[in-house]
Amino acid sequence: MKVHQTGAAFLLAALSLAAIGGPPALAQTTAAAVTDPSALLNAATSKFNAYVALMNRTLRVEDSINRYRSWVNMKTGPTGKERYIDYGLYEVYDTTRETTEASAAAGREPAMPELDAAVKAFIAANTAISPLLNQAAGYYQRKDYLADKMEQGRDLHAKLLPAIETYGTARARMEAAFRVEKDKADQQRLDAIEKQEGRLAKWQRTNVMWKIRRVMDVLPSSGRQAIDLSAFDAALNDYAGAIKDMVAFTGSNPGKLSSFASTPSQLLGDLRGLREQLARTKGDPRRMSNGLQSIVNQYNMLVQMSNSGMYDDR
Repeated sequence: MKVHQTGAAFLLAALSLAAIGGPPALAQTTAAAVTDPSALLNAATSKFNAYVALMNRTLRVEDSINRYRSWVNMKTGPTGKERYIDYGLYEVYDTTRETTEASAAAGREPAMPELDAAVKAFIAANTAISPLLNQAAGYYQRKDYLADKMEQGRDLHAKLLPAIETYGTARARMEAAFRVEKDKADQQRLDAIEKQEGRLAKWQRTNVMWKIRRVMDVLPSSGRQAIDLSAFDAALNDYAGAIKDMVAFTGSNPGKLSSFASTPSQLLGDLRGLREQLARTKGDPRRMSNGLQSIVNQYNMLVQMSNSGMYDDR
């Protein structure tokens, strides 16, 4: 499962919501069938997982676009004399299965009007740009520009420009809507756990994972973008509060969360160090050291281990 990465793309982590009691959600869930809170959360999980699968699969589109941008002048288009023209573009992955599943999820309960509409718009944008990217990838791989004096390259560029803009707008809208709905579901899940068993080990781990995900969401989707320091500070403060609660819990319950607690605590320290760098660079990640990649790597490992169920919440 692909999650956060830096450089060419920087996407939402593929955090799944574990089922909370009750029967698992089915693909044919209807509005009438989804009334129980736990069933609603499970149905939301099914929808989120379909959307995340599509977002992660289409990371290759981000990579291909950024590969093209790395050597071509996007304003004037290719001339055939570019120094790194051999970079070309990456061929993108087939997303037929992910698109089909995400389209089906958009029609299922629970309804998420803004997110569902944003996903449909993104699917249309991805469907439009993918064949253009693959066509361009083949064109530069074969060095057809040497035979036609870049005639098709200029034509492809004229088509790619609006497709890239539409794709970028659609993706940004989808990611923003996803975060809103995911936050709602995470809060509901946390409330359900507290109602079932109180603020014990499972609640503490779930709360920490939610709050660290919100910190990572504030980080930019490209190394060229500045980080919103006020938003980063707010998310980091919330995460620090979750760590404080977890430390108090483990202090009163020796042995609980012993296999989990160290990595989130280390991440908090590293994130505070990152904040010091951001203060010096005014939020510009291009002027930072490589500390950001280390944080991303730790976070990805934490997500994968948490989703694998290896942590003991007893």
